[in-house]
Order: sequence, then C-alpha cells, then structure tokens
Amino acid sequence: MRTVVVDGHRVTLDPTGPDFLGRGGEAEVYRHKGLALKVFHPVDPHAPVAERQARTANLKLKGLKLAAFPKGLPVEVLAPVSLAHATPNGDVVGYTMPLIGGMHTLYNLADRDFRSTAGVGHPDVLAVFKKFHNALRGLHTASVVVGDLNDGNEMFQASPSIDLRIIDVDSLQFNGYPCT
Repeated sequence: MRTVVVDGHRVTLDPTGPDFLGRGGEAEVYRHKGLALKVFHPVDPHAPVAERQARTANLKLKGLKLAAFPKGLPVEVLAPVSLAHATPNGDVVGYTMPLIGGMHTLYNLADRDFRSTAGVGHPDVLAVFKKFHNALRGLHTASVVVGDLNDGNEMFQASPSIDLRIIDVDSLQFNGYPCT
C-alpha cells in the first residue's frame, strides 16, 4: 500500500485492489475518479548509492517536466490532468490522465488473427496509421518529440469509428526536457 496526494486529497493505492490496472517497468497504474493514475515506482533504498542518486534525479526531472507539460497538443495525446505528489507539498510522483477503455495496442495490427476476429480490414489499418501520422505531425509542429515511439504506447479502436490515443506521455521530449 502507498499513499499519494492528488488535487489536495490523499489517495491510498492498493496493488491488490480493484482499482489496480497494471504495472510496468517504471510505474503502476490505478483507476482514480474516472481517470488513470500513473505512479512511478519509488527509489529502492537498498540499491547502490549511484543508482539511487540517478533514480532520484530522474524522478525530480520528471516532476518538473510534468508540471511544464505543453498545452494545445493533438487530442490523441493523453496529456496529464493532475499531478500526484508524495505529500501535500512534496515531490511529484505521478500524474492522472484520461482513462481509456475498449482500445487495443497498435502492435495488435500486426496479428492477422486479431484483425480477422476484430473485423479490422486493410482500410481500417490505413485509417489508424493516417490518424497516427497526423497526431505525430501535430506534436512535431508543437516542437514535441516522441522519444519512446513503440507499438505499445499507442492505443486504437477501429469500431464504431477509427480512434487513436498516444499514451506514456511523460517520456515526450519538449522545452529542453529530454526523453529519459
């Protein structure tokens, strides 16, 4: 169990509870008030000193970066809604973003069985990639670079209409903040 502060309210996170959505290499994700709450893994106090220092510096940089997140990006970008803090006035340890459902990761488009079962035809695949191209063009126009571009960080749906979302936006590169 872990507690964070979002919009001035304490939130208790339970990785065995019904609001737990998943765990990745850098964070856990929870359902919170109709949003997704991504909370970065804490620094391991038993890790070597150099590793702890590097991880602490990286988390500090992520906090500054999330606080400076650009506005007016394409709607496909799941931008942060609120920041999550360790304490009411503490360091940023995560953020909330829109919660999406009914979407699939882009890598599913490479699976013929998936496309057949889901009724995703060649015109749908082309439409998804056109939408993706336009979203990337919009990001580049805003001087934002997707430094972690992979087919697991884009979500799509083909039915009832083509839609796409770019997730894991804390890795975007903008305003001098690197993709770490």
